[in-house]
Amino acid sequence: MGMRRSLVTVLLALVVAAAAIGSALGSASKPPKLRVLDRAPLRLAGTGFRKQERIRLTVSAGATWRKTIRASSTGGFSTAFADVAVDRCMGVVAIARGATGDMASVKVMPMACPPALRQP
Repeated sequence: MGMRRSLVTVLLALVVAAAAIGSALGSASKPPKLRVLDRAPLRLAGTGFRKQERIRLTVSAGATWRKTIRASSTGGFSTAFADVAVDRCMGVVAIARGATGDMASVKVMPMACPPALRQP
């Protein structure tokens, strides 16, 4: 009986350890992501940052705009640049840098647009 009890105890300990390791690996955070929600006005959304983390946003679309925001308790955010409108003929690059060094970016390439008409 003693040997059997020891074997059951060891197996139980291995199952508990495997579950703990699996839980730790499963809870590894996903890398931050940034996406464009709308172009006029420019609206961005981010996920995967640390909760309440301070995030610096930089947007480049002909000119450069900067904004500092704070992530929510779930590590996400949504924000608008009211004075930035990006049409389909214009590209935009946005970068979100968290205070802990996390970074996400998004680049929207301009569509092929006809050249502007020349005025005689």
